[in-house]
Amino acid sequence: MLNAWALGVSTGAAYGAYMALLAWAAGLFQVGGGAFEVMTTFYPGYRPTFMGGLIGAGYGLLTGFALGWVTGWLYNRVTRAERVVAGAAVQAH
Repeated sequence: MLNAWALGVSTGAAYGAYMALLAWAAGLFQVGGGAFEVMTTFYPGYRPTFMGGLIGAGYGLLTGFALGWVTGWLYNRVTRAERVVAGAAVQAH
């Protein structure tokens, strides 16, 4: 069983760090332009600046947390259903 809260926090932290580093790298070194341009269409205020990196980190924390939590929750639901079905099959024999 996964801890959905912990998975959400860790995924959010990783995605938030990625978003901040991508913005800062795009601003300083002009790298990641394609990925950065796509992400600016989804995240208002996300720009290749220091402040844009902080804004992106916030978006990343929220988006990553939501995706991680949902993934953990779904995983737990699916594996619980499999355990129930497996337990019923064992009892039938």
